[in-house]
Amino acid sequence: SPYFREDIESDLMQESWLRQIGKRRTATFRELDFATMASRIPSNTLVFAGRKEMDAYPDLAYRAEQAAQLIPRAALHVVEDAGHDVADPRYVDTIRRYV
Repeated sequence: SPYFREDIESDLMQESWLRQIGKRRTATFRELDFATMASRIPSNTLVFAGRKEMDAYPDLAYRAEQAAQLIPRAALHVVEDAGHDVADPRYVDTIRRYV
């Protein structure tokens, strides 16, 4: 999910986004707590994020860093000079390096 309770309740969540998401989905997202869910992931987890997308979207950067901290066996790999496109050769090279 791109949204969790923490996001819906954040001062950064714009009212227009809530309207776009809709009342039912907003209610569902309010029931999903990212910190709780992330801390329950038992498997090794690789979190990848492009540097350009992290710079453009601070909330995404925060969530990627938070995931790496809260998932017990996680590691964050930032793909330099990449945006939000996992087909980008830099993304592919980074993924191959760690998988």
